[in-house]
Amino acid sequence: MKEAKIFLLDLNPSSKVGSVLGEILSSFPNLGVQLKHESQKESKSAHCVGELCSLLSGCNSDLIFVVLSPSHLAQGRALFQSISREGMELPIIVVPEACEPDDMLSLLKLGAADFITPPLKAVDILPRLWRLLEHKQQTQTLTHKLKEKLGLKQMVGESPTFLNETKKIPVVARCDASVLISGETGTGKEMCARSIHYLSPRANKPFVPFNCGAIPTDLLENELFGHVQGAFTGASTPQPGLIREADAGTLFLDDVTVFLSCPRSSSCAFSRKKSTGSLAPQRCARRMYELSLRQTPISRRPSRKESCAKTSTIV
Repeated sequence: MKEAKIFLLDLNPSSKVGSVLGEILSSFPNLGVQLKHESQKESKSAHCVGELCSLLSGCNSDLIFVVLSPSHLAQGRALFQSISREGMELPIIVVPEACEPDDMLSLLKLGAADFITPPLKAVDILPRLWRLLEHKQQTQTLTHKLKEKLGLKQMVGESPTFLNETKKIPVVARCDASVLISGETGTGKEMCARSIHYLSPRANKPFVPFNCGAIPTDLLENELFGHVQGAFTGASTPQPGLIREADAGTLFLDDVTVFLSCPRSSSCAFSRKKSTGSLAPQRCARRMYELSLRQTPISRRPSRKESCAKTSTIV
């Protein structure tokens, strides 16, 4: 099993429960665990619950421990309800300093994977940890196989060239590089792009298609990068642009060869976005936005190598 990422959120730092748990998880160097420990004071405000929900969803961990105090179990329930509303599946082990059985049962019903009560012992913690990690890994494997089968279901063809290209899709989807798909009209380039997005870790983020050939070249820069208020006559409101709308997801550029005839400033701006991961809206040189997105441009101009076989080619 690969190294597991464990996130320990201590909402009761005044007690020693979080510190003891952290020491137990860190005391086994051969355990293969990467531990991140963060302490925060609990608050009864809904705003704080929302911040904690965002913190847990963005921690990118395989397993989460949440240490609660007896007086804030209601906030613990509100946190799990918020996680459930957002549709997030986070394996969370609750570590209450002390609580009644009914309180613990309510947290389990709301989505907690398990719970551990003090005094904390390695013999109680480690079996739970490995059971949940193995279950998650098996679930992810089965889910990926199912998504791979469903994601490629619409890719119908029998030619060896076509089948060879479709086999690349699951491999390409797992990496985070931009992908160029080329081929003639009607060979399924957009279906390839959607399959790559659907099978990738970005599947729950936006897939933003944009037909470059349907927009006049002098408007391309505005559509992609957006503008601030007052950037030009008639710009009464700011527009974020499609690149920002596709942040953390996939930007699908249809007929990307149009960029060859674009003004040099637009091409340079797009190249800067690809190389640095940042952009500035039009007439806004002072404000930069950091973005993370996959670009899947397609071209209707196949190379000589692929002109004989009428199928989409993934590069």
